[in-house]
Amino acid sequence: MSTSELLGLYLLPQLLGNFGARFPEVEVILSIDNRLVDLTRRDADIALRATDNPPPKLVGRFISRIASAAYAHRGYLGRVGRGRPLESYDWLGLDESLAHAPHARWLRERVPNARCRLRFSLIEGTHQAARAGLGAAVLPSFVADRDPELERLTEPETAGDFGVWVLTHPDMRRSARIRAFMQEIGAMIATQQRSLLGTLS
Repeated sequence: MSTSELLGLYLLPQLLGNFGARFPEVEVILSIDNRLVDLTRRDADIALRATDNPPPKLVGRFISRIASAAYAHRGYLGRVGRGRPLESYDWLGLDESLAHAPHARWLRERVPNARCRLRFSLIEGTHQAARAGLGAAVLPSFVADRDPELERLTEPETAGDFGVWVLTHPDMRRSARIRAFMQEIGAMIATQQRSLLGTLS
């Protein structure tokens, strides 16, 4: 299975443990890469992706929307002050390769004059920089809400149809192992939907 860094690092480990307990005979090989692999070439059997535009040549299902919010480290907020206008904070942004991401759009639309001290090619880069107290960042709530050192600056919001999809090539639907994995992982993520949506107001 191929997935992105945030889903692979923060969402899947526990779910894969649960899946392994139920299906001990199935071996799962997890590839963590932010590039969408070519399932038509069998680079992977299954892709678990956060997207609002899954490739039309693949089949699968939408599992859950993802909520994001702005966060900053408690120490950073202690130094610069809480409750200030968003424009007054230092921001940790994404580079041009992720300009299409909902997190980048959120920052452009909500804080058009944001002072970006650093830009990253990975959302995890902004997460770690925020944890280091270097500024504020827009992060998925299922990642940042579990971090006691981070505080929300805004309430979680979803972005259009952006969410988690589990996908495969049409030919792979005949495989009992592929069907079982897609069904089980999809069901487990759906039951943990609150962790993806955060606490929406």
